[in-house]
Amino acid sequence: MLNPNLFRRIIDAPRAELIQAYIQIRHRDALRPAQPPTSIRIDASTVCQLRCEGCGFQKAGHRGLGGGFLTADKFRELLDSNPQIRRVELSNYGEIFLNPELIDIMRCAFEKGVALEAAMGVNFNTVSDEQLQALVDYRFSFISISIDGASQAAYAQYRIGGDFNRVIANIRRLQEIKELKGKKYPELQWQYVINEHNELEVGKAKEMARELNIPIVFKLNFMPSYQPTNREYLSRETGLDCLTRAEWLDKHHEPYLSEDCLQMFDDPQFNWDGKLLGCCRVEHDAYGTNLFEDGLVGSLQSPRFVLAKELLLQRNPSPRKYKDLPCWSCPLRKGRAKYHKRLTPKGR
Repeated sequence: MLNPNLFRRIIDAPRAELIQAYIQIRHRDALRPAQPPTSIRIDASTVCQLRCEGCGFQKAGHRGLGGGFLTADKFRELLDSNPQIRRVELSNYGEIFLNPELIDIMRCAFEKGVALEAAMGVNFNTVSDEQLQALVDYRFSFISISIDGASQAAYAQYRIGGDFNRVIANIRRLQEIKELKGKKYPELQWQYVINEHNELEVGKAKEMARELNIPIVFKLNFMPSYQPTNREYLSRETGLDCLTRAEWLDKHHEPYLSEDCLQMFDDPQFNWDGKLLGCCRVEHDAYGTNLFEDGLVGSLQSPRFVLAKELLLQRNPSPRKYKDLPCWSCPLRKGRAKYHKRLTPKGR
C-alpha cells in the first residue's frame, strides 16, 4: 500500500515539476544514450570559394569555428577509436572538394566500410578529375549539389563567383566515369533553392536534371523577406504545397526542415577541428568539448549538450534554465513552441 505521506507529496507537487520529472524519466536514454552513435557529421571544410548572397558564415569570417580542413589522420583516428561508426556526413559550412586530403579521407572510409555523404550540399565548382575518379572508386555514397538556377545569369546572382556551366560539366564527367566503370555510386541530387532570380527557370532545371539523369529537389528560401512572384507556376512545377517557410509553419504547425534538430540525438555535428556543434545550424563553439580531445562518448556527455537535448524534448521550457543555449533562439525550436510542440526523436 502506498504510504499516505508520499501520496500526498505527489498529489501536492506542482504540475510543472511532475511533467519535468516524467520527461526526464521518459527520455533519459535520449539524453544520455547507452551506446555511442553509429552516424556522425563532421565538416570536412569550412572554407568555400564562393560568396553566396545569404551565407553569413563565410561573410563573418567563419564565425568562431575558423577556416580549416579535417585531416586524414584525424579522420582515421576517429574511425579507429569508434568502430561502430557506419556513416559520416562531411558537408556543412564549406566546400568539401577544397580539402587537400579529401581523397585520403575517402580511401580510409572505404577501407573501413564507412559510408560517406555530402547531403548538406556542395557547390561542385572546383573538383579535379582525380577527385571524381576517387568518388567512384571509393564508393562515396551520396552528394547533393546546390544549383540554384538553370543558367549562368540566374545561378551567379546567388552563388556569387560560381560557374554554372562548369558545375554541369563536372556532373556530366562524374556520370560518365560511373558509366564507364559500371558503378552506381555516388548517387547525386540537384538541390534548387527557390529565389527571386530563378523562379522562372524551374521548368528548365527539371528538363536538365532529367537529361543528366539525377533527381531534382526544390527547397524553400530561408530569407523571411522572400515572397514568390510566380506562385501558380511554382506550385505546379515544384509540387510544393507552400512557397515560403512562414507558410509552411502555418500550414503544417511544424517548422520547415524541423528534422534538423534530430541531429542532436541521432548523428551529432562536429567542426573540422573536433568542436562539438550538435547540429548543422550552430556556428560557434557552443558546448566546450572536443571530439579529438574528449572522445566521441566523452564529448557527447557535455552538461550543456545534454541540457540542450533536454530543452528540445519539452513543450513549455523555462527561459531561466535554457535561454543561453543556442537551441533557445533557433527558429526551429521557436516554430515548434508557437504550437506548443516538442521534438520527438525517432522511436521515442
